[in-house]
Amino acid sequence: MLICSFLFSQGEIAETDKIFIKNENTFGMMFNSNGFGVNYRYGKRKDAFNKKIFEADLSIIKHLKEIKVTSTNPFIDSQKRFVFGKLNETVSLRAGYGKQKEVFSKFDKNSISIKYFYLFGGSLVFLKPIYYEMVDWDTINNSTNTYIYYTGYHKFSNSLHMNQDIIGKAPFKTGLNEIAVIPGIYAKAGLSFEYSNTDTLIRAIETGVCIDIFPKKLPIMADDPDKSNMPQISVSLFLTYRFGRVLNGRKKHHSYRKKIFSGKKDKKGVGEEEPNNVIKEEEPNIEEY
Repeated sequence: MLICSFLFSQGEIAETDKIFIKNENTFGMMFNSNGFGVNYRYGKRKDAFNKKIFEADLSIIKHLKEIKVTSTNPFIDSQKRFVFGKLNETVSLRAGYGKQKEVFSKFDKNSISIKYFYLFGGSLVFLKPIYYEMVDWDTINNSTNTYIYYTGYHKFSNSLHMNQDIIGKAPFKTGLNEIAVIPGIYAKAGLSFEYSNTDTLIRAIETGVCIDIFPKKLPIMADDPDKSNMPQISVSLFLTYRFGRVLNGRKKHHSYRKKIFSGKKDKKGVGEEEPNNVIKEEEPNIEEY
């Protein structure tokens, strides 16, 4: 019974039309150990197992010391949360090229395919200065027992400012005209686990490591002890949910006609037809999807 069941299930798999060569157009939501972002990737087929891949992603880079707090000024009832001592909002734009290889293929709807990939390319990091709303001048009116203060927008300075001086972040548009750009390079490698129930859609979880190299230190936090202008090497881990569609897939139909025989082969004479007891097998049909 076990043998019969195994043969039947294998027959179901063999009769399924599989898209075995395909291009891929996908998007991803990235969760990095130093931030988060979005990704686009195009995979161009080389053969049934290998692809050239081109990608672009946009991500926000966070510092490990970023902790949101509220003002400790006892005279100001402010619920605005801010990161104390942050110098710049940091956004990374990457574009790269690489390869992907499938090492384990899906055989039915409940299985997964496993692929490994690697990429390298260039990046641009945009640094937008952060301004805080700070107390410029304050006094207490003893006759009315009121606290009077005036505020302004300023960049953070370790030597001048304390938590109680800050009310909250200034509007985002403040400092847009001061954006600086730092170029860099990156390399990425990881594994992809694709689990979609159909060959026309792509649903995958990816995990791996990314290395970014910049010509100088990214100034994100004011209290970062490393103030050197030496090149910065940043290593981060990532987890990505990827989704998309197959483009220009090619289906393989497993429709083989066989005639089972027993006994010895008959020799075919000149002008004679082929004996009926020879196995005949048609070539698989291939169609564009």
